[in-house]
Amino acid sequence: MNALPLLAAALLAAFAALPLQAQNIDPKDGKKAAKLAEKDSDFRSLPDDEKQAVILFIAEQIHGRRRRAISADIRTLTGRDVGALKKRAAAREIVLAEQDKDPVSIPGTSKLEIRPIETPDFGRLFGDNEWTVLENSAEAQTLKQNIDKVVDLLKKNDGRLVSMHVESSASTLRNTGKAANLTHLELSKLRAEAAARYALDYLKMKGFPLDEDEQVTLDYKGTNGNGTSGPSSPFAVPADADPKLVAAGSCEAPPELKAAAAKGTAMTTDDWSEIASFYNPNKFVHFTFDALFEVNNAKPGVNTPGEAHMVTADVDYRKKLKIRLPHLEIHLPRISFKWLANLFDSDKRRARHAVRCPTFKKR
Repeated sequence: MNALPLLAAALLAAFAALPLQAQNIDPKDGKKAAKLAEKDSDFRSLPDDEKQAVILFIAEQIHGRRRRAISADIRTLTGRDVGALKKRAAAREIVLAEQDKDPVSIPGTSKLEIRPIETPDFGRLFGDNEWTVLENSAEAQTLKQNIDKVVDLLKKNDGRLVSMHVESSASTLRNTGKAANLTHLELSKLRAEAAARYALDYLKMKGFPLDEDEQVTLDYKGTNGNGTSGPSSPFAVPADADPKLVAAGSCEAPPELKAAAAKGTAMTTDDWSEIASFYNPNKFVHFTFDALFEVNNAKPGVNTPGEAHMVTADVDYRKKLKIRLPHLEIHLPRISFKWLANLFDSDKRRARHAVRCPTFKKR
């Protein structure tokens, strides 16, 4: 069975279904446009309404032209934004460009996350062998300033303070004075408890109270596990010393410090200063505040991109026939106009009209 009649019928039906604005188009142009379009593979994949728009566009392009249309290049482009598609079209003729779906913006998701906020080590919150916070000391003021920073961070980020952890340690130097009968672990514990209460009172004043029993933890064992940190004391242990009051360090004291300590009553101020500067960093209090924040784990924005499509159609025409005539050279004879001058010469004119005697030849 020949498919051409069916194809022609389908093309004519497509043109007949064109909208009202196509009524002014010559039916011959519409038929040509339909045939040109049907040859393009992209055209066949278009929905009926877009097919009609393409045929109408091609018919308008070929109407009244003296050159015969021989093909039509139809292309479909897809993307997220119709404006971007128009830029991609460049010099091509746009039949239609539509934004099918706008981008959908949804809020980002979030989760609750606990973040630790740590302070530096405070080594001079207490006097030597004391466990009462020195209220007017520089380090007590620095502790308050650190708590102020924690409070500001919570307020700015809608955070909530959930816990506080306090670590403390003593040095391995023997306790004297008020703490002479305390073990290093006992002294470290008393300091941790005192520091915690001091911080709790200030937090409560700032509007962030914590339950001391439920939300506060203490670690006062130090790195040596006996309430101390650092190397052993450089001083010799007296024979009658209570073993409980002697704390072993992580290693032996440096020889130069042991030599200075061995001087006994002959120790100078410099000797004491050198030993103190070495062991003081091992007696400290450290705070860690745990704060609960709502953290975005997916940024808000365009999660569903937009959809747009565009149809272009370019018509190709048979090239114009260019006729070139051969180069002709026409040479005219030279014309003399001397007779014209003689015509107006009166003497010569009278001479021409004068009666001349005939000349006879002798026989």
